[in-house]
Amino acid sequence: MAYCPERVLPGKIMMELVENDRVVGGLTPEATQQVSSFYRTFVRGAVLETEAKTAEMCKLTENSFRDVNISFANELSMICAKDGINVWNLIQLASKLGAASLPAGKVRIFIQGAGANAESATAFLGEDWGKFTPIDDEMRLYLGVAQDIVVQRTIERRDQTRVAGNLYNREIIIKYEVENFKPQPVTLDVAESISFVRNEIFGDNGREIQWELGPQTTFQGGPDAEKSSIDKVLFHAPLPAKSADGKAIKTILKLHLILKNEW
Repeated sequence: MAYCPERVLPGKIMMELVENDRVVGGLTPEATQQVSSFYRTFVRGAVLETEAKTAEMCKLTENSFRDVNISFANELSMICAKDGINVWNLIQLASKLGAASLPAGKVRIFIQGAGANAESATAFLGEDWGKFTPIDDEMRLYLGVAQDIVVQRTIERRDQTRVAGNLYNREIIIKYEVENFKPQPVTLDVAESISFVRNEIFGDNGREIQWELGPQTTFQGGPDAEKSSIDKVLFHAPLPAKSADGKAIKTILKLHLILKNEW
């Protein structure tokens, strides 16, 4: 025994019986295969195989999706009538959005298995503009603010000490207050551009930066030697999972920079 949801419109039954895709779900794999083979003798569309419960749920999902769309269209029509908007023109314009291919440089990021298991539906994370990136190089994209890991970044200290004449050594301490709301421990990458930090606080003087890490830096293990550079420092910060009552454990991290021979 197998189940195949109805997918026809009144007045076009014979055509749709042949042209439409079908979902076939049997009580056993053998039943699914036998009924699918029968449908393939006359169906030109795809015959998609599953099991009986999923096939039945597929029909219920289609009906619910249609009902939601009809309700939304009715609600939209009433809103447009109230504000003097041509609803048909609106629908025609809105239906064209997203139909074209992405422009060069636009990147959309999706994650597969976003739910409780790896078979969960794919979820849209966000989009950004990316520059040309050779194969095997890294591309950094901004997808918005994560809600499961919260970081508050503040400048805790900014001092300068005269070396000679107009030369100064400048000290900066950046404090990060981090909360992990995930149910499992994670490792957070914290990166800073030294030139950006200098320009952010003291302004750009056009000089190359001479700098070193100060003793009040609290990141365990020091910077990532492979991915840090003359102008970039990268740390990996382990964060504990949230507690049993759902509260995140706040982790305080500090980056101490000493900028040498600054004008």
